[in-house]
Amino acid sequence: MSGGSGGPGGRGKQLGTMAMLSGPTLQGIYRTLWPEGLPGYTKVFAIADGAQDKRLYGAVDASRQDRCCLYSVERRWGGQDLPWQLLMTGPYLVELDPEEELTRHLLRHGWDQHWGIFFRSDTGMQNVRRHFRGLLTVRDEKGRKLMFRYYDPRVLRAYLPTCLPGELRQVFGPVGTYIVPGDDPETAIAFRLDDGRLSKDLVLLRDGPPVDESTSRSQVLTTDP
Repeated sequence: MSGGSGGPGGRGKQLGTMAMLSGPTLQGIYRTLWPEGLPGYTKVFAIADGAQDKRLYGAVDASRQDRCCLYSVERRWGGQDLPWQLLMTGPYLVELDPEEELTRHLLRHGWDQHWGIFFRSDTGMQNVRRHFRGLLTVRDEKGRKLMFRYYDPRVLRAYLPTCLPGELRQVFGPVGTYIVPGDDPETAIAFRLDDGRLSKDLVLLRDGPPVDESTSRSQVLTTDP
C-alpha cells in the first residue's frame, strides 16, 4: 500500500500504549481484505466493538469514512437517540477504505485485540446495516430476548460452524465473505457459503496468499438440515 496515511506504509497516529502488529502481518491483512482482482463493486466493511477499548469511539467519530452505530435507529452517524454511554460502547459498522486512517488504526491496533469482524459485500451500507441490526438480538429456548455479540470475532468463528443451513443463510445475508482473526493473530479465517455449505479458509498472513474465493486450501464444514 503506498502513500498517504491510510495504507500500512503510512505514518498514522499511534494512540497510547496499544500494541501494534508487525509490518509484514499488517500487509498480509490488507492483502486478505483486498485481494488482487477484487471487483470494484465489492465493498469491505468492519463491525468494531466500542466496548473493547474506550478510545475506539473517538477514532470512529473523527473519521470521514461512512459509519453508523448499529444500536441506533438513525442511519447517520451520531446516534442522537442513544445515551452517550451506550453510543460509546456500541458496535460500529464502518465501510473501509484502504487509504484511510481509521482502517489502518483498526487493523494495526485492533486485529489481535478482538475489536471486531470484517466482511465483504456487493451491496451498500444501507442494506448491510439493515441486515446486521436484525442480528443484534436472539431468543433462547425460553423465549427470552438476548443480545448476540456476533461482532466479537471469537464468538463468530465459534458460532458459524454450529449453524444449520437456514441459520447460515440468515447470518450471511448480503455478506459474501466473513474475515476474522484466527486464534493466532498471524492468521486470518475466511468463511463463505459454498452451495449452502460453510467453507472455511485459513490464511497465513506473513507467508500465505490472500484469501481467494476458489482457494484450494478450503475446508468445507457441513451440517445436516
